[in-house]
Amino acid sequence: MTDFNEIKKKMELLKRYDSSFAAFGSKTHKYIINPVLSESDIAKFEKIEQVNLPKSYRDYLKYLGDGGAGPNYGIYSLQDARNGAGWYLPIKDLNNKENDDDSPGELLISHNGCGLFTWLKVSGPSAGEVWYDGRANDEDSRLINNNFLEWYKNWLDSIFFETGFIAYLGKEAFELGKKRLFKEAIELFKLGISIECRQHYTIRPEVKTIYLQILCNSLYFIQNDNTGLPIDVELNQFFLAKSLSYGKENPAIYFNAACVYNEMKDFTNVVKCIQLAKQYYNDYEMMIETIKKEPVFSEFRKDHPKFPNL
Repeated sequence: MTDFNEIKKKMELLKRYDSSFAAFGSKTHKYIINPVLSESDIAKFEKIEQVNLPKSYRDYLKYLGDGGAGPNYGIYSLQDARNGAGWYLPIKDLNNKENDDDSPGELLISHNGCGLFTWLKVSGPSAGEVWYDGRANDEDSRLINNNFLEWYKNWLDSIFFETGFIAYLGKEAFELGKKRLFKEAIELFKLGISIECRQHYTIRPEVKTIYLQILCNSLYFIQNDNTGLPIDVELNQFFLAKSLSYGKENPAIYFNAACVYNEMKDFTNVVKCIQLAKQYYNDYEMMIETIKKEPVFSEFRKDHPKFPNL
């Protein structure tokens, strides 16, 4: 289920971080989302057009906004999308796949620049698919996503990585932690690691390094021993699931993960983290010395008398 509040929080951060509108298209939409449409507005449109809008796009209109900030130069409003946004003649019948008008059964949802567009199919077997239209460049049209909201969230997350703004988020969260504003820091770290680092993004090596450090720092700031906050198992599991898959790239994650598991008395996973750290972590000996001496690991040591020979 899409968390629209999370999307709004990310957008608000980009408004602050990208004050010079460095990201492509942002000078046009300025990270401003139009007001939402009511259920009655959407139902009226569907009745007139005799079409059922794809659920993902329908939810976007109802819970996020009727166009505005989005991929490329932004998302057109529903009416502009239906009317070709000034680029194409209005489509006479959205539900008629047999007529000869340009792109029947589709909404023109975004202009990519240079006469290139993105369309959303709203009828027929392909309803819900998002397509890139490269005809102006003599390119074939191609499917780019099966789900409007996935396409939208993918764009939003990509900005943080491809512009390097994820570093701003990481620094802000860390500074909150240093000021002992732990709850606020954890909330921002949680938002940060919910931003997906996808393989197809163009990410500078230094930005990827910062992201790996954010994952490691987030595990530090959810530890009761460091903050005094109550242990939240569900929250811990969220952070661990997001972070541990990057352990080989930043093995310090295994150390902080072991500390988190230890506080949850999940000693089986503490052992797994120690074993992984032994393979990949240059500071493994320091980690072992810490576990040997720190009072917080006393119960673990008692439960594993053969430690460190695991």
